[in-house]
Amino acid sequence: MAELKIGTKVKDRYILKEFKGSGSFGEVWLAHDEILDSDVAIKIYISLDPRGVEEFKSEYITTHGISHPNLLTTTYFDVWEQRPFLVMKYCSKGSSSLLAGKTDEYAVWNFIHDVAAGLKYLHNMPEPIIHQDIKPDNILLSDSGFVITDFGISKKIRSTMRKQSKRAVGAGATAYMGPERFESDPTPVKASDIWSLGASIYELATGELPFSGLGGGMQRNGAEMPSLDNKWSKDMNMVMQSCLAKETWDRPTAEQLEKYADAIIKGEPAKVTWNLPTTNETPVPEPQGSSEEWSSAPQEEYIEEEPHSNKKRIWIAIGGIVAAIVLLILIWPSNKVEEPIVIPEDTVEADTAVVEVVEEKVSDIPEVEPKQKKQEQAAAPAKNTAKEQTKESPKKEESKTDNNATILKNALANGDYQQVQKLANQGYAAAYGPLAKYYLSNHDYKTAESYAKKAKAAGYSDGASVLKTLENLGYYD
Repeated sequence: MAELKIGTKVKDRYILKEFKGSGSFGEVWLAHDEILDSDVAIKIYISLDPRGVEEFKSEYITTHGISHPNLLTTTYFDVWEQRPFLVMKYCSKGSSSLLAGKTDEYAVWNFIHDVAAGLKYLHNMPEPIIHQDIKPDNILLSDSGFVITDFGISKKIRSTMRKQSKRAVGAGATAYMGPERFESDPTPVKASDIWSLGASIYELATGELPFSGLGGGMQRNGAEMPSLDNKWSKDMNMVMQSCLAKETWDRPTAEQLEKYADAIIKGEPAKVTWNLPTTNETPVPEPQGSSEEWSSAPQEEYIEEEPHSNKKRIWIAIGGIVAAIVLLILIWPSNKVEEPIVIPEDTVEADTAVVEVVEEKVSDIPEVEPKQKKQEQAAAPAKNTAKEQTKESPKKEESKTDNNATILKNALANGDYQQVQKLANQGYAAAYGPLAKYYLSNHDYKTAESYAKKAKAAGYSDGASVLKTLENLGYYD
């Protein structure tokens, strides 16, 4: 097998001119196409056996015909000495990693917009493509903006290349892997690309990697959410943290990010349409200086309209508390002791006499128990006996169901999912939904799907909710 070096001719056509970098399974070179007399970028993968080459060819077919301004598409594919290679347009400005720690907010918003737009296209394809390796090295700078490269390589072909190269995935990718990718058998989902984008945003803004470069593995062990300093706006910090949300379903989609970044770039009100992450760090201070440094529109224009601002919520909460207090004052029963009525002395004797006469008349009336009431009491034991005999069996079933409900409630309160599992194994349908959510939160999507279907069949809404979440995550793609 020929060595890759300057001057090596690939497929009697491409002459290698300059080494540009390497990834887990190949090298990127600047090459000259002798036929077209132009410079191109060429990525040459590791040597594969015939089966691996055929797998790679089928992978390429799935990406053939893709066209989007934020995707660096392949112009030619072939195999040279059992090494698959891809030919692409050469981007002389290099990768976005060159901007890490050296860029401004306007450039980062454009980075977010362009990468999100490219991911939206891949994620929304009839057969969705999950990139699985979003990082600044794979986002190149072109004349039209940022473009994503190295996409379309599935988990299957990565596994094949890993086995045939007899090496693990390069350590550099770990920093961009979300917590769900550290499971024993991780299932790639669209939200994993969003976490990688969040890590890339942090790297471009600070020049450092989040979570000390250990990726979502640190997050799984309780590491705090990183924050950007006051050089960056609240919006930028919020978007970065949203992308890095621990739970996949809490992260924004690529389409939501593209729309949000587009509004910021245009100076329009930006609306948050996803669940904001809950963090325990102190709020990031307002950025100092004029926003005109990174946006042509005044910062105040969209901050006042900012829908995710907490100011409005705080005033609404205060108003609600005041209204509640006023309402309590109006309807609360008074404990005030009423002042005694003063009766003139000359009327006391007469009034007392009247009271004594009334009391005497009332006491003379004998207390008679209605005949109908006595008859009803006499008949009651017989009726009760009949009812008890009729309902004895259903009551036992109700008692058993109530007991299971109590056990389930206590188990959920204590986080005892072994007990919840036991109830589900016994066929107690109310346990299916909580168990589906539990497995979903632990990224065991297959088991979560199984219990969600059981819960839905039993008429529990949380089953349908879990199935919808799996669909949104791209589990069925």
